[in-house]
Amino acid sequence: MLAALKSLRSQIDSIFCLSPDAIVIGDINGIIRRVNPAVTRLSGFREEELIGQPAEQFAHPEDLPKLRSGLKKVFQGEMVEGYQIRALVKHGDFIWQEWNGVLLDNGAEFLSIGRDLTRQKNIEAALIDSEARFRRLAENAADMLYRMVLPEGRYEYVSPASSHLFGYSPEEFYWNPLLIREVLHPDWQEYFQKAWAALLDGRVPPTYEYQIIHKSGEVRWLNQRNVLVRDTTGRPVAIEGVVTDITDRKRAEDAARSHAGGYTTLLATSHDGFLRLGRSGRILETNDAYSRMSGFTPEELLRLRIFDLEAQESQADTERHIQQLVETGYERFESRHRAKDGTIIDVEVSSSYWATHDQMLAFIRDITERRRAQTALKAERHRFNGILDALPLYLVLLTTDFRVAFANRYVRERFGEPGERHCFELLFDRSEPCKTCRTYQVLNRPEPVEWHRVGRDGRDYYVYDFPFTDTDGSTLVLEAGLDITDLQQAEAEVRQLNATLEQKVNERTTELAAVNKELESFAYSVSHDLRGPLRAINGFSEIFQEDYGKGLDPIARSYLERISTAAEHMNDLIDGLLTLSRVMRGQLRTEPVNLSTLAEALIKEMSEVGPKRCVEWHIDPGLVADGDPTLIRILLQNLVDNALKYTARGKRALISVGEQWQGRQKVFYVKDNGIGFEEQYARQLFHPFERLHANGEYEGSGIGLATVQRIVHRHGGEVWAEGAVDQGAIIFFTLPSKSG
Repeated sequence: MLAALKSLRSQIDSIFCLSPDAIVIGDINGIIRRVNPAVTRLSGFREEELIGQPAEQFAHPEDLPKLRSGLKKVFQGEMVEGYQIRALVKHGDFIWQEWNGVLLDNGAEFLSIGRDLTRQKNIEAALIDSEARFRRLAENAADMLYRMVLPEGRYEYVSPASSHLFGYSPEEFYWNPLLIREVLHPDWQEYFQKAWAALLDGRVPPTYEYQIIHKSGEVRWLNQRNVLVRDTTGRPVAIEGVVTDITDRKRAEDAARSHAGGYTTLLATSHDGFLRLGRSGRILETNDAYSRMSGFTPEELLRLRIFDLEAQESQADTERHIQQLVETGYERFESRHRAKDGTIIDVEVSSSYWATHDQMLAFIRDITERRRAQTALKAERHRFNGILDALPLYLVLLTTDFRVAFANRYVRERFGEPGERHCFELLFDRSEPCKTCRTYQVLNRPEPVEWHRVGRDGRDYYVYDFPFTDTDGSTLVLEAGLDITDLQQAEAEVRQLNATLEQKVNERTTELAAVNKELESFAYSVSHDLRGPLRAINGFSEIFQEDYGKGLDPIARSYLERISTAAEHMNDLIDGLLTLSRVMRGQLRTEPVNLSTLAEALIKEMSEVGPKRCVEWHIDPGLVADGDPTLIRILLQNLVDNALKYTARGKRALISVGEQWQGRQKVFYVKDNGIGFEEQYARQLFHPFERLHANGEYEGSGIGLATVQRIVHRHGGEVWAEGAVDQGAIIFFTLPSKSG
């Protein structure tokens, strides 16, 4: 399906570029958005001179109302055809053009197809000028209307125009029904006698032309058009007709025949194809445009009949069509012709009957591309309706008198076919409009109306109402309703679940608080209780070393040193436990803390009491966060102490304290170029008593980073580590900060 659509899109683009007619695509503001090459050929303007310009800029000032009217109709959804306006071309002149327009499916753009009418207008102007005196005579004349009763052949009514056409008053026709035969020109007596016999027999010729001798002696041409009137049984009872003085037209035809060269030029330069046919359908004349359209040479076409070209109708249908044209005199219709290579061409035919020659004249326009565009438009509309029917909500268009003008499948399946029902009948099963209805408030306010209602199916709907203008300009209301019954039930269940969960969380929190308090008390008590035995072990070890150390062998002295070292390590662990316990107890005292100043103070203290080392420090200025000053000091002291510890064996230690932004989060860090660690052990660093190195390599209790984590978590922040072996380590942490 996607491939087919892409192929169709490619075909449309090719048609757009190759079309000999000018094609313009514009937006709803009348701004030109795209043109095909034919536009530039027609106007002389380059594409970049047209794109982005208002269409009105290129219209003759006198034709602006017509252009605006046409665009308005297009934007209302009408297909506008045959709009003739004068348009600006590059050299500054205005030329006549004919445009057709249609609104595209997206509702935001229109497509117009135009062609040059300059030559046609010039020809029309020349004909108008040459026939001006004949038109002045025709404008002052009126057709004669009559009604003749059958079978008597008596005139029941004759209009006053008879005095002008024949020189005889209506009364003279009433007194003498055979007067018409008396005024006939001698050359037409035999013809008229046959026509008169057929007329009295009810076989009325639809139209015929003849000559008369006016009362003044002038010979005139008349055209008579008849309609046979029958009673309810089908019996002919009267003939009604119109008689027109065509003397001027006949003279013009004679003049036209004398200007055969101009006629030939007209056919040769026409964009449309031309065929002149005999009553048998034989092609008597054609032009180059139809030859190009069909692929036949003019000589080949003159050997064909119209039935050989017609691809839509059978020969019998076409013969009936020709007879209908003879009777009506003019017809415009669409058909399909078959080209020489077998290609089917969609055509629009404008045909007329040339009564004096008993021939048909037809101008034929190739509308294949227009038909394809219409087919594509119909397919797009079908697809759009399919989308509306697939929506999981009801959609209706309402008239101002509450009737349902459109309903999608959702409505039809839930509430039934709308028919002629009102919205309150269809949706609410009521016999009169709802007193609480808010739908029509949208007509008095520019913004949509949103409200809740319960439908006649018992379901809850969230309703959106929008003002909507139909293609004919009438005001409608577009209403969309979303069934929120299941959603409301789900929300109620979630609220109930949240209430239950909140209660359980509160209960669990209370239990955990009690357990944590007991654990903290236990850790504090154990730490204090362990100090006494440790002091005793350490004290007796020192006494034993001083009093008896000289008499011990090296192995015994090693054992005593190991006991002393273990006791000191145990004391460090107890200190760590106490620190960890204090971190988790007490109320947080939150205030702005300058981490830059605090880090510099800690570095100064450590350099005074610790061993002299070559350390390069980088402390970013202005590091500020909100937190408990005491806990933040412990946090920073542990991180700086860690950095010093694990850079001790390097030639030149480099330690940085700074901040960086990760997305919208400000992150602090302490970075060193020490021994680092394997990335897989990053989480293990923050576990109490977890160490990645043996006690003999680096001193420490394994409590420092665990303490850091507890402090950060108490402040609502996060802490994590990154590093690589022999590439150093960096500890990141976040803390709230009023400064951002």
